[in-house]
Amino acid sequence: MRNLFCLAALAAGLGQVQVSTPAALRDQAVASLVAGKTDKAREAARACVAAGDPACLLIEGRAAFNAGDFDEAAKALSAARPTLSDLDAHLAKLLGEALLLGGHPQDAAVNLREAQTKDPTGPAGLRAAALLADALLDSGDPRGAIAQAERAASMGGQGSEIRAGLALVAAQARSALVEAREGPVNAEAALQAAHAWRAFWLEHPDHPAAEGLARSEEARLTRIAGKPLPEPAGGDLLLRSQRLLAAGQPGAAVAQAQAALRVLKPPDAAEAQLTLARSLAADGRRTEAGPALAAAYRSPLPRIAAPASLLYARDRARRGLDPEAIKILDGVARRFPKEPEADEAAYVAARLLLDSGHEPQARARLARLAARRQGPHSSDARWSLAWLSYRRGLRDARERFAEFAASAESDELRAQGLYWQSRAGEADPEPLLRRVIELDPLGWYGLLARQRLRLAGAETAPFPRPDDPRQQTELPRRLQVAERLFGLGLFAEAGAEADRFVREQHGRYGELTLALAVYQRAERYDRAATLAESLLGYRARPNSPRELLAAAYPIAYPEQVASSSSRAGLDPYFLLAIMRRESLFRPDTRSAAGAVGLLQLLPATARRASIVLGRSIPADADMANPAVAIDLGAWYLSELVGRFGDPAIAAAAYNAGPRIAAPWAVKGAGEPLDEWVESIPYRETR
Repeated sequence: MRNLFCLAALAAGLGQVQVSTPAALRDQAVASLVAGKTDKAREAARACVAAGDPACLLIEGRAAFNAGDFDEAAKALSAARPTLSDLDAHLAKLLGEALLLGGHPQDAAVNLREAQTKDPTGPAGLRAAALLADALLDSGDPRGAIAQAERAASMGGQGSEIRAGLALVAAQARSALVEAREGPVNAEAALQAAHAWRAFWLEHPDHPAAEGLARSEEARLTRIAGKPLPEPAGGDLLLRSQRLLAAGQPGAAVAQAQAALRVLKPPDAAEAQLTLARSLAADGRRTEAGPALAAAYRSPLPRIAAPASLLYARDRARRGLDPEAIKILDGVARRFPKEPEADEAAYVAARLLLDSGHEPQARARLARLAARRQGPHSSDARWSLAWLSYRRGLRDARERFAEFAASAESDELRAQGLYWQSRAGEADPEPLLRRVIELDPLGWYGLLARQRLRLAGAETAPFPRPDDPRQQTELPRRLQVAERLFGLGLFAEAGAEADRFVREQHGRYGELTLALAVYQRAERYDRAATLAESLLGYRARPNSPRELLAAAYPIAYPEQVASSSSRAGLDPYFLLAIMRRESLFRPDTRSAAGAVGLLQLLPATARRASIVLGRSIPADADMANPAVAIDLGAWYLSELVGRFGDPAIAAAAYNAGPRIAAPWAVKGAGEPLDEWVESIPYRETR
């Protein structure tokens, strides 16, 4: 099996090393295609074809397609079809797409229909169904385009981005119908088309066409119809705001929530106030959210008032108004005793009392919460009481940690309790520490226990780690197709085939493990990690199958991680660990706060890193490129390590922000690492 290091080396050496065998030429063509070097990929692919490997026609066609030379792409892909029957559905789809973009929609439709027929429910067929709607529209068949867009959107497995694109095609087709009519019938068609554009604007607000094209088309069509559409209802505007917030566009969500508030009346306006507050917080304008939270807090609707009360109390506490915050939190339990926020409010109130120096009152509240034995925060209360006793050097700390461990709902929490029981003056801690290792062998507490027992190795692990030799297993047909696509440089198509296989084999352990290597070879490390974790069950263990552990903790983007970590002076495994925690290796991850990419950099941080490194300022789309995200993220992580002097503090600062982590570092100076980590107030950062 080829690996990505080999491909990278071949790409770098193309033009310097003379090779002539078809296999070597194919490797060079694939390496250049993956590296984005389309001219070199086409050159090597042509040489590969001339040397007797017709499969390289597919590489040549994809490289030409990527370069925007759609006519040449169509020629190469058409020539490849007779020789690659096992990939014919994908070839027909790619050929149809090249013909479509090259201005030959009718020829495109023929090939796209063939792709649908050959793989009606697979990734090639699903994509072809969506492209066919475009082809019919460009062929002058708007009615057919509308019908095909509706059919394609109803097919299981279509992604949200594809559905948004199909809604756009349907709206464009309705506009085209208007152009073909005259008189009163035209006015009616114009009104229908305007409604389609309005629906697109409301339902797909994060699509690039939503603001400009959708709004201008709606205005043009209502002029043709002779009457405007009614203004959007407040509920529709609110839902649009919530969609924008979920899509990681908090600034636009703020504006849309404000528009909804101009239309909605109480009590319906309360939900818009809550959405506005959440959007302001995600947009970095938390200090402006107070009035909106105050309004939502007064709502008579529990589903609005309960979460708003928690947020409003936290807002008051951030402003130093702890007594007011505690009063609000106490009101949550009184007003909404059956809502899930009631337990959280009781716990947060106790923590506020503790932080403001009222430990006896805080302990009393925590004891009441711990005594409930149920609820999400009763365990937190037991832990807080045990930790308070430990920090105060009280004799009951061991018993409290033991009680926490005995009532814990997971092995990780049991390990946490037992570890600290051993640290709280246990006469013979070794049995407890060995039990911690059994419960949490690959986790934080297992690592701490091994260190205390001097079982942890200090040697530096090689990067990347060597893969264990694996017995070759015959793959099912769909995974064979995925492997073949990977070998020809079509990573996206390979990943899509593996996705389809996993959906088809749901619950079949043996079959599902076969997809892991394909995912990793297709650089879908997020899929590999998610699938491996589900197959491992609740907790990974050292004796878990090696291929599952390797997929759950993959060496993602090895070449880029190696080069970026080397330049930044970082341990590559440290960089991978941050990447796994921040994004689980999804390159297009976007948080509600606007952080983007594998290492979840905020735009301002990415801009600063680019300036320091002498790079061009990246757009949001650039941050989905692993090479860009890893390079900038490695620089930022290295800067934090240099600033704080300790990788653990740097990791905390990376997650919570350096301004928030700096006081933690000062307050915890000189503390043992395990105590310092346990004292971090943010659960996610811990």
